[in-house]
Amino acid sequence: MIHLQNKADLRASFNLFDLAIAACVAAGTGVAIMPLSVLKAVNVEGLARALPLPARLGRVRTHLVWRSGQESRLLRSVWGEVGRVGF
Repeated sequence: MIHLQNKADLRASFNLFDLAIAACVAAGTGVAIMPLSVLKAVNVEGLARALPLPARLGRVRTHLVWRSGQESRLLRSVWGEVGRVGF
């Protein structure tokens, strides 16, 4: 289980997950839907084929999900940031 202690840990975990997903795609073991900016950020853009989604599929609702009973200080911080930005 990954335990995130602060916002830097949260950003780093997203980077690791993005890299892992993109690496699987680049290795030919999977497909993914991700923003092109993420593909560029993890430096595998030249190793994977990227196709834009049709407009009706290109904008999706994203959900914040956490394990029941595991409401941490970090989760409250993320939730507060989401509320502040106004998603």
